[in-house]
Amino acid sequence: MRSIILCLFAFTLIACDKEPIPQQLEEKPEEKPIDLGVPHNEIWYTTSDRRTINPLWGPSLEHEIVSNTYQGNKAIMQFAGDITTIGNGLFSNIYNLTSMTLPSSVTSIGVSAFDNSNKLSRIDLPSSITEIGEAAFASCALTDMEVPQDVTVLNKRVFAQNSDLERVTLPNGLTKIFESAFTACHSLKTIEIPNSVEEIGRCAFADCRSLEKFSGAFASEDGRALIIGDRLVAFAPSGITSYEIPRNVKIIGDTAFGSCTELEGITIPEGVTDIEQLAFSDCKKLESITIPSSVKTMGNSCCRTYGSNLVVYCKPTTPPTALLVSQKYWGAFAANKITIYVPTESVEAYKAAEHWSSFKDNIVGYDF
Repeated sequence: MRSIILCLFAFTLIACDKEPIPQQLEEKPEEKPIDLGVPHNEIWYTTSDRRTINPLWGPSLEHEIVSNTYQGNKAIMQFAGDITTIGNGLFSNIYNLTSMTLPSSVTSIGVSAFDNSNKLSRIDLPSSITEIGEAAFASCALTDMEVPQDVTVLNKRVFAQNSDLERVTLPNGLTKIFESAFTACHSLKTIEIPNSVEEIGRCAFADCRSLEKFSGAFASEDGRALIIGDRLVAFAPSGITSYEIPRNVKIIGDTAFGSCTELEGITIPEGVTDIEQLAFSDCKKLESITIPSSVKTMGNSCCRTYGSNLVVYCKPTTPPTALLVSQKYWGAFAANKITIYVPTESVEAYKAAEHWSSFKDNIVGYDF
Protein backbone atom coordinates (compact mmCIF):
# COMPACT_ATOMS: atom_id res chain seq x y z
CA MET A 1 0.00 0.00 0.00
CA ARG A 2 2.86 2.39 0.86
CA SER A 3 4.42 2.09 -2.62
CA ILE A 4 1.09 2.81 -4.29
CA ILE A 5 0.50 5.94 -2.21
CA LEU A 6 4.09 7.16 -2.79
CA CYS A 7 3.63 6.75 -6.56
CA LEU A 8 0.41 8.76 -6.45
CA PHE A 9 2.16 11.43 -4.38
CA ALA A 10 5.08 11.62 -6.84
CA PHE A 11 2.66 11.91 -9.75
CA THR A 12 0.95 14.83 -7.99
CA LEU A 13 4.28 16.64 -7.50
CA ILE A 14 5.20 16.23 -11.17
CA ALA A 15 1.80 17.51 -12.22
CA CYS A 16 2.22 20.62 -10.04
CA ASP A 17 5.46 21.53 -11.88
CA LYS A 18 3.81 21.66 -15.28
CA GLU A 19 2.47 24.78 -17.01
CA PRO A 20 -1.21 25.61 -16.35
CA ILE A 21 -3.57 23.79 -18.65
CA PRO A 22 -7.11 24.65 -19.71
CA GLN A 23 -9.74 24.15 -17.02
CA GLN A 24 -11.49 21.36 -18.89
CA LEU A 25 -8.26 19.33 -18.92
CA GLU A 26 -7.51 19.83 -15.21
CA GLU A 27 -10.38 17.70 -14.04
CA LYS A 28 -9.29 14.29 -12.81
CA PRO A 29 -11.37 11.17 -12.41
CA GLU A 30 -12.46 10.59 -8.84
CA GLU A 31 -9.89 8.51 -6.99
CA LYS A 32 -11.06 5.08 -5.98
CA PRO A 33 -10.13 3.66 -2.57
CA ILE A 34 -7.00 1.54 -2.64
CA ASP A 35 -8.11 -2.08 -2.51
CA LEU A 36 -5.78 -4.53 -0.77
CA GLY A 37 -7.40 -7.48 -2.52
CA VAL A 38 -9.36 -8.72 0.47
CA PRO A 39 -13.01 -9.64 -0.20
CA HIS A 40 -15.36 -7.36 1.71
CA ASN A 41 -16.62 -10.19 3.89
CA GLU A 42 -13.13 -11.37 4.90
CA ILE A 43 -10.21 -10.39 7.11
CA TRP A 44 -6.75 -11.84 6.46
CA TYR A 45 -4.26 -12.26 9.27
CA THR A 46 -1.23 -14.18 10.56
CA THR A 47 -0.29 -15.44 14.00
CA SER A 48 3.00 -16.36 15.62
CA ASP A 49 1.91 -19.97 16.14
CA ARG A 50 -0.27 -20.45 13.02
CA ARG A 51 -3.30 -20.86 15.21
CA THR A 52 -6.52 -19.06 14.38
CA ILE A 53 -7.83 -16.27 16.60
CA ASN A 54 -11.28 -15.39 17.81
CA PRO A 55 -12.53 -11.85 18.46
CA LEU A 56 -12.61 -11.23 22.20
CA TRP A 57 -15.56 -8.87 22.25
CA GLY A 58 -18.55 -10.53 20.63
CA PRO A 59 -20.92 -7.52 20.80
CA SER A 60 -18.54 -5.63 18.46
CA LEU A 61 -19.04 -8.13 15.63
CA GLU A 62 -21.11 -6.84 12.71
CA HIS A 63 -21.77 -10.29 11.28
CA GLU A 64 -21.46 -13.90 12.34
CA ILE A 65 -18.18 -15.63 11.54
CA VAL A 66 -18.91 -18.44 9.04
CA SER A 67 -15.37 -19.80 8.70
CA ASN A 68 -11.95 -19.14 10.21
CA THR A 69 -9.04 -21.25 8.95
CA TYR A 70 -5.38 -21.04 8.00
CA GLN A 71 -4.96 -21.30 4.22
CA GLY A 72 -1.37 -21.39 3.05
CA ASN A 73 0.63 -18.54 4.56
CA LYS A 74 -2.35 -16.69 6.05
CA ALA A 75 -5.53 -17.22 7.99
CA ILE A 76 -8.86 -16.11 6.55
CA MET A 77 -11.74 -15.06 8.76
CA GLN A 78 -14.93 -15.03 6.71
CA PHE A 79 -18.15 -13.30 7.79
CA ALA A 80 -21.80 -13.60 6.82
CA GLY A 81 -21.78 -10.03 5.42
CA ASP A 82 -19.50 -7.19 4.38
CA ILE A 83 -17.33 -5.71 7.12
CA THR A 84 -17.49 -1.91 7.52
CA THR A 85 -16.31 -1.48 11.11
CA ILE A 86 -13.69 -3.07 13.31
CA GLY A 87 -15.61 -2.71 16.54
CA ASN A 88 -14.51 -1.57 19.98
CA GLY A 89 -12.00 -3.97 21.53
CA LEU A 90 -12.62 -6.55 18.83
CA PHE A 91 -9.03 -7.76 18.49
CA SER A 92 -7.59 -6.49 21.77
CA ASN A 93 -5.34 -8.61 23.99
CA ILE A 94 -4.71 -11.25 21.32
CA TYR A 95 -1.12 -12.16 22.08
CA ASN A 96 -0.34 -14.32 19.04
CA LEU A 97 -1.69 -11.95 16.36
CA THR A 98 1.22 -10.70 14.19
CA SER A 99 -0.37 -9.07 11.12
CA MET A 100 -3.73 -8.20 9.61
CA THR A 101 -5.05 -6.94 6.28
CA LEU A 102 -8.48 -5.32 6.14
CA PRO A 103 -10.91 -5.08 3.20
CA SER A 104 -11.66 -1.75 1.51
CA SER A 105 -15.23 -1.91 2.81
CA VAL A 106 -13.92 -0.93 6.28
CA THR A 107 -14.37 2.76 7.10
CA SER A 108 -13.80 2.88 10.86
CA ILE A 109 -11.73 1.23 13.58
CA GLY A 110 -13.20 1.33 17.07
CA VAL A 111 -11.88 2.22 20.50
CA SER A 112 -9.12 -0.16 21.68
CA ALA A 113 -9.75 -2.33 18.64
CA PHE A 114 -6.23 -3.84 18.75
CA ASP A 115 -5.12 -2.55 22.15
CA ASN A 116 -2.44 -4.71 23.80
CA SER A 117 -2.17 -7.21 20.96
CA ASN A 118 1.51 -6.92 21.66
CA LYS A 119 2.88 -8.98 18.75
CA LEU A 120 0.94 -7.13 16.07
CA SER A 121 3.77 -5.69 13.96
CA ARG A 122 1.91 -4.94 10.71
CA ILE A 123 -1.58 -3.72 9.93
CA ASP A 124 -2.56 -3.02 6.32
CA LEU A 125 -5.24 -0.35 6.28
CA PRO A 126 -7.29 0.45 3.17
CA SER A 127 -7.64 4.10 2.14
CA SER A 128 -11.38 3.83 2.78
CA ILE A 129 -10.81 4.30 6.54
CA THR A 130 -11.89 7.71 7.85
CA GLU A 131 -11.97 7.14 11.62
CA ILE A 132 -9.63 5.47 14.10
CA GLY A 133 -10.79 5.32 17.73
CA GLU A 134 -8.96 6.00 20.99
CA ALA A 135 -6.17 3.54 21.84
CA ALA A 136 -6.99 1.58 18.69
CA PHE A 137 -3.38 0.42 18.28
CA ALA A 138 -2.01 1.10 21.75
CA SER A 139 0.60 -1.33 23.11
CA CYS A 140 1.12 -3.16 19.84
CA ALA A 141 4.43 -3.91 18.08
CA LEU A 142 3.95 -1.77 14.98
CA THR A 143 7.15 -0.65 13.25
CA ASP A 144 5.86 1.40 10.30
CA MET A 145 2.52 3.16 10.05
CA GLU A 146 0.85 5.06 7.24
CA VAL A 147 -2.35 6.73 8.41
CA PRO A 148 -5.03 6.68 5.67
CA GLN A 149 -5.50 9.98 3.83
CA ASP A 150 -9.10 10.62 4.92
CA VAL A 151 -8.39 10.36 8.65
CA THR A 152 -8.66 13.87 10.12
CA VAL A 153 -8.19 13.14 13.83
CA LEU A 154 -5.70 11.03 15.78
CA ASN A 155 -7.52 10.19 18.98
CA LYS A 156 -6.13 9.73 22.49
CA ARG A 157 -3.45 7.04 22.86
CA VAL A 158 -4.10 5.80 19.33
CA PHE A 159 -0.47 4.62 18.89
CA ALA A 160 0.73 4.93 22.48
CA GLN A 161 3.35 2.49 23.77
CA ASN A 162 4.32 1.09 20.39
CA SER A 163 7.95 0.94 21.46
CA ASP A 164 9.12 -0.44 18.08
CA LEU A 165 7.40 2.20 15.95
CA GLU A 166 10.10 3.86 13.83
CA ARG A 167 8.19 5.60 11.03
CA VAL A 168 4.81 7.30 10.81
CA THR A 169 3.31 9.05 7.81
CA LEU A 170 0.48 11.44 8.67
CA PRO A 171 -2.17 12.48 6.11
CA ASN A 172 -2.32 16.00 4.71
CA GLY A 173 -5.89 16.54 5.93
CA LEU A 174 -5.13 15.74 9.57
CA THR A 175 -6.40 18.50 11.90
CA LYS A 176 -5.93 17.24 15.47
CA ILE A 177 -3.45 15.06 17.34
CA PHE A 178 -5.01 14.38 20.71
CA GLU A 179 -3.60 13.57 24.13
CA SER A 180 -0.91 10.87 24.39
CA ALA A 181 -1.32 9.86 20.74
CA PHE A 182 2.34 8.75 20.49
CA THR A 183 3.33 8.51 24.15
CA ALA A 184 6.21 6.07 24.76
CA CYS A 185 6.90 5.35 21.10
CA HIS A 186 10.52 4.79 22.06
CA SER A 187 11.90 4.10 18.56
CA LEU A 188 10.28 7.03 16.73
CA LYS A 189 13.08 9.27 15.40
CA THR A 190 11.43 11.89 13.21
CA ILE A 191 7.92 12.98 12.40
CA GLU A 192 6.47 15.51 9.98
CA ILE A 193 3.42 17.44 11.14
CA PRO A 194 1.11 18.31 8.22
CA ASN A 195 0.25 21.98 7.73
CA SER A 196 -3.43 21.10 8.18
CA VAL A 197 -2.90 20.28 11.88
CA GLU A 198 -4.50 22.84 14.21
CA GLU A 199 -4.23 21.20 17.63
CA ILE A 200 -1.73 18.98 19.45
CA GLY A 201 -2.74 17.61 22.86
CA ARG A 202 -0.76 17.10 26.06
CA CYS A 203 1.71 14.22 26.17
CA ALA A 204 1.26 13.67 22.42
CA PHE A 205 4.98 12.87 22.08
CA ALA A 206 5.92 12.33 25.74
CA ASP A 207 8.65 9.75 26.40
CA CYS A 208 9.54 9.46 22.71
CA ARG A 209 13.14 9.10 23.82
CA SER A 210 14.64 8.49 20.35
CA LEU A 211 12.90 11.48 18.79
CA GLU A 212 15.49 13.68 17.06
CA LYS A 213 13.48 16.07 14.96
CA PHE A 214 10.09 17.54 14.18
CA SER A 215 9.41 18.95 10.74
CA GLY A 216 6.46 20.62 9.09
CA ALA A 217 3.86 22.64 10.97
CA PHE A 218 4.89 24.23 14.30
CA ALA A 219 8.48 22.88 14.15
CA SER A 220 11.07 25.22 15.68
CA GLU A 221 14.02 26.38 13.57
CA ASP A 222 16.25 23.70 15.08
CA GLY A 223 13.56 21.03 14.71
CA ARG A 224 13.71 20.19 18.40
CA ALA A 225 10.42 21.67 19.53
CA LEU A 226 6.81 22.06 18.47
CA ILE A 227 5.63 25.60 19.19
CA ILE A 228 2.00 26.56 18.62
CA GLY A 229 1.68 30.33 18.81
CA ASP A 230 3.88 31.12 21.79
CA ARG A 231 3.39 27.78 23.56
CA LEU A 232 6.02 25.03 23.45
CA VAL A 233 4.04 21.77 23.43
CA ALA A 234 6.60 19.03 22.69
CA PHE A 235 10.34 18.41 22.63
CA ALA A 236 12.56 15.97 20.71
CA PRO A 237 15.13 14.88 23.33
CA SER A 238 17.39 12.32 21.65
CA GLY A 239 21.08 13.18 21.98
CA ILE A 240 20.38 16.40 23.89
CA THR A 241 21.80 17.04 27.38
CA SER A 242 21.24 20.81 27.46
CA TYR A 243 18.79 23.06 25.64
CA GLU A 244 18.00 26.75 25.30
CA ILE A 245 14.30 27.34 24.81
CA PRO A 246 13.59 29.66 21.84
CA ARG A 247 12.97 33.29 22.78
CA ASN A 248 9.55 33.44 21.14
CA VAL A 249 8.17 30.99 23.72
CA LYS A 250 5.94 32.46 26.43
CA ILE A 251 4.37 29.27 27.76
CA ILE A 252 6.11 25.97 28.49
CA GLY A 253 3.29 23.53 27.95
CA ASP A 254 1.90 20.67 29.96
CA THR A 255 4.45 17.78 29.98
CA ALA A 256 6.49 19.56 27.24
CA PHE A 257 9.83 18.22 28.57
CA GLY A 258 8.35 15.33 30.54
CA SER A 259 10.53 12.20 30.81
CA CYS A 260 13.56 13.82 29.12
CA THR A 261 15.75 11.64 31.28
CA GLU A 262 19.09 12.72 29.72
CA LEU A 263 18.45 16.46 30.03
CA GLU A 264 21.02 18.00 32.39
CA GLY A 265 20.60 21.71 31.71
CA ILE A 266 17.76 23.96 30.53
CA THR A 267 17.80 27.69 29.77
CA ILE A 268 14.42 29.39 30.12
CA PRO A 269 14.47 32.86 28.52
CA GLU A 270 13.12 36.02 30.04
CA GLY A 271 9.65 36.54 28.63
CA VAL A 272 8.30 33.13 29.62
CA THR A 273 5.22 33.78 31.75
CA ASP A 274 3.77 30.33 32.41
CA ILE A 275 5.26 26.93 33.23
CA GLU A 276 2.43 24.43 33.06
CA GLN A 277 1.93 21.23 35.02
CA LEU A 278 4.49 18.44 34.61
CA ALA A 279 6.54 20.62 32.24
CA PHE A 280 9.85 19.16 33.49
CA SER A 281 8.54 16.09 35.27
CA ASP A 282 10.82 13.06 35.57
CA CYS A 283 13.88 14.89 34.16
CA LYS A 284 16.06 12.97 36.61
CA LYS A 285 19.40 14.44 35.53
CA LEU A 286 18.18 18.05 35.68
CA GLU A 287 19.80 19.25 38.90
CA SER A 288 19.45 23.01 38.39
CA ILE A 289 16.75 25.20 36.91
CA THR A 290 16.40 28.99 36.77
CA ILE A 291 12.92 30.49 36.77
CA PRO A 292 13.12 33.89 35.03
CA SER A 293 11.62 36.99 36.65
CA SER A 294 8.88 37.12 33.97
CA VAL A 295 7.18 33.91 35.19
CA LYS A 296 3.72 34.54 36.66
CA THR A 297 2.27 31.04 37.07
CA MET A 298 3.63 27.55 37.74
CA GLY A 299 1.54 24.39 37.42
CA ASN A 300 1.46 21.46 39.79
CA SER A 301 4.38 19.03 39.58
CA CYS A 302 6.04 21.27 36.99
CA CYS A 303 9.57 20.56 38.30
CA ARG A 304 9.19 17.15 39.90
CA THR A 305 12.47 15.77 38.57
CA TYR A 306 12.76 12.90 41.08
CA GLY A 307 16.55 13.20 40.83
CA SER A 308 19.13 13.17 43.61
CA ASN A 309 19.34 16.97 43.91
CA LEU A 310 17.42 19.94 42.62
CA VAL A 311 18.52 23.56 42.93
CA VAL A 312 15.94 26.12 41.83
CA TYR A 313 16.85 29.76 41.23
CA CYS A 314 13.51 31.52 41.30
CA LYS A 315 13.95 35.16 40.22
CA PRO A 316 10.42 36.64 40.43
CA THR A 317 10.09 39.06 43.36
CA THR A 318 6.41 38.12 43.64
CA PRO A 319 5.87 34.37 44.12
CA PRO A 320 4.40 32.89 40.92
CA THR A 321 0.81 31.79 41.31
CA ALA A 322 0.58 28.06 42.00
CA LEU A 323 -1.90 26.54 39.57
CA LEU A 324 -3.60 23.24 40.36
CA VAL A 325 -5.44 21.18 37.79
CA SER A 326 -7.07 18.23 39.52
CA GLN A 327 -5.28 17.76 42.81
CA LYS A 328 -5.08 19.70 46.07
CA TYR A 329 -1.34 19.33 46.52
CA TRP A 330 0.75 21.59 44.26
CA GLY A 331 3.98 19.62 44.65
CA ALA A 332 5.90 21.66 42.07
CA PHE A 333 9.28 20.28 43.15
CA ALA A 334 10.46 16.78 44.01
CA ALA A 335 13.99 15.39 44.48
CA ASN A 336 15.98 13.80 47.28
CA LYS A 337 17.36 17.23 48.19
CA ILE A 338 15.74 20.54 47.21
CA THR A 339 17.03 24.09 47.59
CA ILE A 340 14.95 27.00 46.31
CA TYR A 341 16.76 30.33 46.02
CA VAL A 342 14.50 33.39 45.87
CA PRO A 343 15.20 37.15 46.00
CA THR A 344 16.38 38.00 49.53
CA GLU A 345 13.69 40.64 49.95
CA SER A 346 10.99 38.12 48.99
CA VAL A 347 11.88 35.22 51.28
CA GLU A 348 9.03 35.80 53.72
CA ALA A 349 6.55 36.36 50.88
CA TYR A 350 7.46 33.00 49.36
CA LYS A 351 7.29 31.19 52.70
CA ALA A 352 3.83 32.64 53.33
CA ALA A 353 2.44 32.20 49.80
CA GLU A 354 -0.22 29.58 49.21
CA HIS A 355 1.34 26.23 48.25
CA TRP A 356 4.86 27.70 48.29
CA SER A 357 4.59 27.49 52.07
CA SER A 358 4.87 23.68 51.87
CA PHE A 359 8.49 24.26 50.75
CA LYS A 360 9.29 26.90 53.37
CA ASP A 361 12.14 24.84 54.86
CA ASN A 362 13.76 24.69 51.42
CA ILE A 363 13.54 28.42 50.62
CA VAL A 364 16.73 30.48 50.91
CA GLY A 365 17.40 34.15 50.16
CA TYR A 366 19.68 35.01 47.22
CA ASP A 367 20.93 38.27 45.69
CA PHE A 368 20.43 37.85 41.99
